[in-house]
Amino acid sequence: MISMAMLIEVDSAYWHLSKDDRRLLFYRYAESMDFDEIATAMEIGSADAARMRHKRAIKRIINKIGGFKPYRDEDSEPVEGEESNSAGSDHSNSPNS
Repeated sequence: MISMAMLIEVDSAYWHLSKDDRRLLFYRYAESMDFDEIATAMEIGSADAARMRHKRAIKRIINKIGGFKPYRDEDSEPVEGEESNSAGSDHSNSPNS
């Protein structure tokens, strides 16, 4: 469940994007346009260019809200096979082992 605080942070980050980034995200999520349609509407040039611009806009939002941090409940049980990453940990899956 997304908290109200998170929604406020995302909204604030969205409004700090450039007008073109906001328009691209609006087309993608509110209008459900594909990247070809977005490229045409924004006169970007290609679907790949629209896709890359979209990816960069999403990264800007993530960075504005503090970066990517996977959710981990402090009270949850550790996942089987998961170990802490300490300096002395065994890297048995390393190609040099």
